[in-house]
Amino acid sequence: MCIVEIEGIRNFPTSCTTPVTDGMEIQTHTAEVEAVRTEVLQLFLSEHTSSCLICGEKEECKKYLSTIRKAGVTTGCRYCPKDGQCELQDVTERMGIEELHYSVYYRNYPVEKDDPFYDRDYNLCILCGRCVRMCQDVRGANVLAFTQRGRDCVIGPAFGRTLVDAGCEFCG
Repeated sequence: MCIVEIEGIRNFPTSCTTPVTDGMEIQTHTAEVEAVRTEVLQLFLSEHTSSCLICGEKEECKKYLSTIRKAGVTTGCRYCPKDGQCELQDVTERMGIEELHYSVYYRNYPVEKDDPFYDRDYNLCILCGRCVRMCQDVRGANVLAFTQRGRDCVIGPAFGRTLVDAGCEFCG
């Protein structure tokens, strides 16, 4: 999480979007920065299928994972293809978050399977915007954007187009 404290700047900007200037004094690990990061992560988790991330039984669950794979549950970390290789899992564990202070909001979006290379599950997206920045700034493709507003916000091609129709090269 790229939230930092910069002397002379109000609030807590993100290092990933703040241009560096001469003489800038940046603090990355103050108590205030860590508190803001924790709150932001709490908000991310409240809109992510995060029950496995904060479950008190998650370590015990790993022992029995193979026996419950055929259960009817389709959400949660244990059913995510990134389980064990997920930055969100790593950050949640590193920051010691064991419970959420916010109500969980499950968006209940259907998994989109209309593209040739991968399925998109917007229920797992935390709207960090890294894919949008990569698509726009690095690839120069401008295919991905934040669409809709507020709780309806998702990342995808503008104007309801499919990734194929928008010219996506499926770079990853």
